[in-house]
Amino acid sequence: MPKAMRPDVAAQYLGVTPFRIEEWLREGLLEFIVPPGSDSRVIPIKVLDKFFDSLPLQKGTLAGRGRSAA
Repeated sequence: MPKAMRPDVAAQYLGVTPFRIEEWLREGLLEFIVPPGSDSRVIPIKVLDKFFDSLPLQKGTLAGRGRSAA
């Protein structure tokens, strides 16, 4: 397992879109590292795991989805 992931790979890891990862980075919800000699951001696995584990579990349907959506 790698120690960190690029945003596009982090999106796959968390099951979200790359755009959502970019939003969370801009909002400061996810921290990142720019390795020396690189211009690319990487997000440590421990940061991704901590963030994901902090999200609440939900039940039921999402508003606006499914057969009851208008």
